[in-house]
Amino acid sequence: MKNLFFVLSFFILTGLLSAQQTTGSQSMFSASYNYEKNGDYKNAISSILKVYDKDNYFINLRLGWLYYLSADYNSSKKYYESAKNICGSCSDAQLGLTLPLSMQNNWSEIVNIYKQILKKDSQNYSANLKLGQYYFNNRDYANAKIHFDKIATSLPADYENTLYLAWTFYYLGDFTEAKENFLVIEMLSPNDPSALEGLNLIK
Repeated sequence: MKNLFFVLSFFILTGLLSAQQTTGSQSMFSASYNYEKNGDYKNAISSILKVYDKDNYFINLRLGWLYYLSADYNSSKKYYESAKNICGSCSDAQLGLTLPLSMQNNWSEIVNIYKQILKKDSQNYSANLKLGQYYFNNRDYANAKIHFDKIATSLPADYENTLYLAWTFYYLGDFTEAKENFLVIEMLSPNDPSALEGLNLIK
């Protein structure tokens, strides 16, 4: 009976400590969001560091974002990589990592990250859109089309993707498909300047 009492006491105490830690983390997260709204990234970071846990995915993810906002890109990378190591299948940590990498012009690593995400989730919206935009900006329209097409299959009314797809068709010389997509944009966003420009060029 004594042993049972000690076991129950242990679990009750553990539960109370866990609840206190969770409450503390929530309080610090709330404070950090308030500091972030005011552009006070130093105190936003400080709030999270008070409850830092190297094995907590959300804390590392939050620090990655806050250090990115404060233009400390090496620290941002460090915490995003920690989050990625904690949850290798979580794409938001990988996508977050592309933010500081983009500020350091490390495009080869960014492309590699998008490809890694798409290996696990071939329909991932963000990775397809960003990789499509990367190819588009580098005038590799054939590869850009592959990624924009994937999104269009499930999200045909997505404004950003449809507009990129329209211009991709235009630069590939497929004016029929380009016109169809520009007209979709005109339905989604009447008098859209980019769509009107494309339609005028096709005339």
